[in-house]
Amino acid sequence: MLKQIFLGAYFWLLAPLYQRLQRDLVLEHQLFVKEFLRFEEELTVKVINELVSVINELMATIHAGENKSANERAANNWDQPATVELQFNDSEIGTIIANLQSTRDVFTVARQHQLSISELLHLQNKYAGMNGAAIRTLRKLKEENTQLKQLLVEGLLNPEPDDSLVNKVEMRKEHDN
Repeated sequence: MLKQIFLGAYFWLLAPLYQRLQRDLVLEHQLFVKEFLRFEEELTVKVINELVSVINELMATIHAGENKSANERAANNWDQPATVELQFNDSEIGTIIANLQSTRDVFTVARQHQLSISELLHLQNKYAGMNGAAIRTLRKLKEENTQLKQLLVEGLLNPEPDDSLVNKVEMRKEHDN
């Protein structure tokens, strides 16, 4: 019986302490949640501000590109080959394409030839199914096409037949035969 009285008194004395401890823990938890939400809100605002600045920069870049004149766009030489094509000769590109077609493992072939995945896929899209000779022929045809376009532009800019222009066209015909 004494034990029960002692336990009753013990709990009677500790109950207010327990309630106070519980109340303090609830208040600390509420403060922690408020602080976390404030931090999360600040972080969200920072991320949104950074995204807005990046979007504004992109929009400015796009508008700057739209405002370029046709001459400026033509001066950018959009038809120039990518740097990866300048790194390798025709037979090497043919070998890379053949390796890619035989293994079908883009990562391994890219690592073997020290190329990025995008460069390798660019080569695959451009030269799929071609060997070195076909790539060489394609490049020669593109060069010839460029020269013919230049001759056409020269002819359009200079409507009077020029002897040098006529000679160039005749030499081209003789070369083709």
